[in-house]
Amino acid sequence: MAYVGYEYVRSSLDLPIFEVSRPALVKPVTRIMASAEALGVPAAMAPADGDLVAHLLFALKHEGVNLQVLAGASKHLAGADLAAALAATPNGQYVRMLCSTWEHFTGNQVVGRLSMGSFTAASKTEGSR
Repeated sequence: MAYVGYEYVRSSLDLPIFEVSRPALVKPVTRIMASAEALGVPAAMAPADGDLVAHLLFALKHEGVNLQVLAGASKHLAGADLAAALAATPNGQYVRMLCSTWEHFTGNQVVGRLSMGSFTAASKTEGSR
């Protein structure tokens, strides 16, 4: 069975860190099923092979935060890939968490242009009517 999430990232990058204690595995299930040894994931929900950003986003959502893997994987992620993911879902909490940890561990900034929605000022400022 194929790994997804943190264990996929750890093993595919050959990171010198501890194995994930409860890895996510593609299993013949119809929904994500947690057990004591693993997290069963249906094949239809598994991120594509080779897409580290998608695996990390999946892991943040379904496995929680694993700073050891996030720190190790940060140097292998391209800022452009994170910027593309952020542009695709600018209000997504998991992509923002991933970008924030990447910025922290690499010292770089995710550069991208976000479209901002309209807003209404909560109070009038000087010069406004």
